Amino acid sequence: MKTLKHQVALNLPNVVALLIVYGRHVVQAMTNNPWFPNPTPTLQTVSADLDQLETAEATVLSGINGAAAARDLRRKLVEDGLHGLKAHVYGIAGQHPDEAKAIIQSAGMFPKQYTARVKPELEASMSPTPQEVRLRAKSAGGRVSYEWQYSVDGGVTWIAAGTTTVADTSVQGLSVGATYAFRFRTTIRKTTGAWSQTISFVVH
Repeated sequence: MKTLKHQVALNLPNVVALLIVYGRHVVQAMTNNPWFPNPTPTLQTVSADLDQLETAEATVLSGINGAAAARDLRRKLVEDGLHGLKAHVYGIAGQHPDEAKAIIQSAGMFPKQYTARVKPELEASMSPTPQEVRLRAKSAGGRVSYEWQYSVDGGVTWIAAGTTTVADTSVQGLSVGATYAFRFRTTIRKTTGAWSQTISFVVH
């Protein structure tokens, strides 16, 4: 099975009445759908859970004490059933990656484009130590040295902040509320690269 570029989203409503409407929409979309001849859980099971949730919600609206707890249990059964159908749809879509988007939509669900998180070249965060900023660069591999600098005037002048053999460092003694610029560059096998893109960070 290929890795899908689309995930499956349900976007379940918070309002019970709307959850029931959406659940019935999914059941209807998957009924007699050639992509899903034997869905798990069965559509009959999910439909029965929706019927029971609808009855339980009507009981809540009638004002009977303790009805909400029973309704919530029925709601969880419906949500679990829909998540089960979601997993089933994802499995079928994974067998046909070129048609995955159409398969997901045919089930009344939503294709969600998968985007992998791209690690930034350089990021800054506060250290647990007051007035100390932690810098973390994207690793350039082994046997690399990282030269760090910071600026207090927006990059007009730069102050050396040391050299490390790992892709992170800390800069101490900074002023709370001040904005600092940071950058780094690497040296690999005696070849020093260009300075990284500058980032700004407010010490807090």
